[in-house]
Amino acid sequence: MRLRKSSIGLVALVVVFGLLGLYNYVLQPMLLKKFILGAEPPPVAVSAETARLETRSDSLTAVGSIQAVNGVDVAAEQDGVVREILFESGQMVKKGQVLVRLDTETEAADVALYQATLANAQKDYERTAKLVETQYASRAALDRAVAARDQAQAQLARARASLDKKAIRAPFSGRLGIRQINLGQYLARGDAVVTLQAVDPIYATFPVPEQAISRIQTGQNLLVSVDSAPGRRFEGKITSIDAKVDEGTRNVTVQATLPNPDGLLTPGAFANVTVLGRESVQVVAIPATAVSYSLYGDSIYVLKPAPKAATAQGGANASTDAEAGKAHEQNQTVYVAERRSVKTGETQDGRAAILDGLKDGELVVIAGQLKLSDGGKAVVNNSIPLDAGNAPLPRH
Repeated sequence: MRLRKSSIGLVALVVVFGLLGLYNYVLQPMLLKKFILGAEPPPVAVSAETARLETRSDSLTAVGSIQAVNGVDVAAEQDGVVREILFESGQMVKKGQVLVRLDTETEAADVALYQATLANAQKDYERTAKLVETQYASRAALDRAVAARDQAQAQLARARASLDKKAIRAPFSGRLGIRQINLGQYLARGDAVVTLQAVDPIYATFPVPEQAISRIQTGQNLLVSVDSAPGRRFEGKITSIDAKVDEGTRNVTVQATLPNPDGLLTPGAFANVTVLGRESVQVVAIPATAVSYSLYGDSIYVLKPAPKAATAQGGANASTDAEAGKAHEQNQTVYVAERRSVKTGETQDGRAAILDGLKDGELVVIAGQLKLSDGGKAVVNNSIPLDAGNAPLPRH
């Protein structure tokens, strides 16, 4: 009897521990999982701004480079040793100005030789001509005298040209670069002496998308800014538009001419170009930080007020996120985020034009998009101001 009671107690104990194990390792995890999955995630805090209409001219912005109207590496045309260097690095020079003189001993001797040869040939021609008149010389002898004289003239002209080429001159007016030769150095034909760039006026070349070709024309005004002259904007005009669209980039190259009397625009410099438009248009604009640019299209998050039941009421569904929790405590409005594809236009002063997909007055997320998902809850916290002027530029 006593053994039977012990068996019953042991069985009861096993049942109790089995039920406890079932609860702890099966039922409780299932209940927790169901509770967690069924719980609504707390709203996230984002910065937002209302889209508004802005009046803009139909100007066109582009990135290009500064180019010299003329630019060459001045080089030696004859072999020789440098005898004189008549310029300084960075100097402004005039067309035809002598920059370098090479040794001229051989060429000067050749000139003297052919001068004497020409003088002798000229006298021979004159004597033969008189003899032909008196019929003491044949016409063929006169022809040979003429040929000898002409040959001597050509040889003298060649010698003088070789002598003149020993003086290296500036082919046009402009600014010299850094000197690349030294006194006494031997120069072979074609060796560079110095770079010469014509800098006034100067060119700015930049690409324009093929869909914007109709908005530009020769004579149109534009503004150019460069990093080397902060705060300055240089005025110019479009002087040439390429005759074809590049098949690789689908852009057309445009060239503008700008006055550059003080030389602040340097060839090769990076240029920000704004082609001034002829008309004014109204566009919906938002900070460029609101737009997510990608190869698959541009998108933004638009905030719509959530149903009243979803409005934060303090402790209910309190967010573990500090900003969201603060928003709940202050009974802020909860919004539903809608990810929307948009067509973007130009960005000016950190604000992007939205050509399609957004209306004036809609609330747009301008910071904190990485925490959002389509249909997710959000609250607005603009306590940290956003400098739209420092917004990243779009891919176009």
